[in-house]
Amino acid sequence: MVQKFYLGLIFLICNKTIKDPTSGFQCINQKTICRFAKMGNYPEFPDANLIIELLLDGFEIHEISVSMQERKYGKSMHKGIIGPIKYGIKVFYNIIIILLRNLFRKKK
Repeated sequence: MVQKFYLGLIFLICNKTIKDPTSGFQCINQKTICRFAKMGNYPEFPDANLIIELLLDGFEIHEISVSMQERKYGKSMHKGIIGPIKYGIKVFYNIIIILLRNLFRKKK
């Protein structure tokens, strides 16, 4: 459900269809690494919020399908009750900040 919400939000804001905005698995080029290095405060969850920020800044995003294996060890942050709520609030909050920053940057 969270994934579908962010799919719709990315499409609404950026007019771009992204199949999986919550995977966190990313391959990035040097230009993007330089952009991340200048962020100052890299987000705790670099998912839909980071995709929106990059798209609004004119970066291109291409998706390549990968096969993921079922988790064998550790605990997913998306399981239980508190984890998904915390994740959803933090990512949504970051998206609001990105949109406000982008709005004020364009007015200057």
